[in-house]
Amino acid sequence: MEYVQMTLNDWMSMKNELEQELRNAAAGFVRIGYLLRRIEEQEGYKKDGYKTLAEWALHNYGLSASQVSRFKKINERYSIDGYSKQLKLEYANYGQSKLTEMLALSDEGLEMVSPEMKREDIREIRAFEKQAPTDGPDDKNQWIVEYINAKGLERLAETKAYKDDNLTAMIEEVIPSGAGTFRFQKIMASMFPAKIMVREFPNPPENMAWSDFFKVVRAELERRAEEKALEAEQEMPADTEEMPETEPEMPAEEQKVPTEGDKKLVNEPEIHKESATDEPAPAADPVEEQPAAGTAEKETIAPAQKEEPAIEKTNVKPAPETAENQSPEEPEQVEIDEILPPPVEQDPMRDLKDRFMAEMNSLKIMLDCDNFAGMAQTIERLEHLRIKMVGLAATAE
Repeated sequence: MEYVQMTLNDWMSMKNELEQELRNAAAGFVRIGYLLRRIEEQEGYKKDGYKTLAEWALHNYGLSASQVSRFKKINERYSIDGYSKQLKLEYANYGQSKLTEMLALSDEGLEMVSPEMKREDIREIRAFEKQAPTDGPDDKNQWIVEYINAKGLERLAETKAYKDDNLTAMIEEVIPSGAGTFRFQKIMASMFPAKIMVREFPNPPENMAWSDFFKVVRAELERRAEEKALEAEQEMPADTEEMPETEPEMPAEEQKVPTEGDKKLVNEPEIHKESATDEPAPAADPVEEQPAAGTAEKETIAPAQKEEPAIEKTNVKPAPETAENQSPEEPEQVEIDEILPPPVEQDPMRDLKDRFMAEMNSLKIMLDCDNFAGMAQTIERLEHLRIKMVGLAATAE
């Protein structure tokens, strides 16, 4: 597929077109459900020789019995007056899969849903209502503390948005996908860019301002920072005691300054003392005698200890290098960067656009073939890609 650079106008036009298609798709599901209900009530399927609506829909349109049931329920729940071809305006941006997940929600549960939510978030709300929890925290705001732990929200304190107290930017840090849910005991919270819906089962949901949410977050993060600082202060004395003690300096009067008599030459031969009555060794070289008073001893150099004069290293010439004593040359190191090509930088937006265009082509083919079941899945994937592209574009800006 040839890649063409997309301008800002092209991007805005494509988003508007996608939103329009999604609205049309949701409205189409409502119309399909309405027609199926009418055919079932008037037993139109019998005109084609079938005994049931499900059997007729399967053989003619490939719709399973469960799909037929979902289309009918979607019409009952989301059409104007509960039995018409028109979709209620508040459900215009939902796809068939999300509308199906929402069928089991109560009216209170529907208040906690938004088009930006993922199917997993809607299922979490369903599970919350189904399990009917009974235990709950004493403090309603305890769920915010648990949310900090679960989402690693301590990182928020290091962001520029937090330091500048930029409310909009902090909201984007908390819900980068545009919406999210969090469940803690009897509390279910749905977070949207404009507000937070908090429900303590079985009570109806209540609105919570983002400013109140971040007040609790800031107080908790400051408390944790103070605890860490206190722990660091308490650990410092223990570390000081374990430091090794330095050796005390020797008093000045005990320090001995070396004299010229204490210095010895390197390789100086040892002096051997022998009695005057003994004969000197024949190989010994005479040395100057300095007898002490009251003794007849003389000093001679022991033959066994006579040493050759030391040769200074500066006079030693290195042996010429030969093929035998030469060390093998190390192979030239070649940098990997000189061999491998530079890595190609990935373009996430380009990948999303390619996938989006491929799904759009598939949707057109299914539309021509009247493959409504396949269209539902394709539209769901398009919606997922749209949310990703919106989040990525917002991050880039």
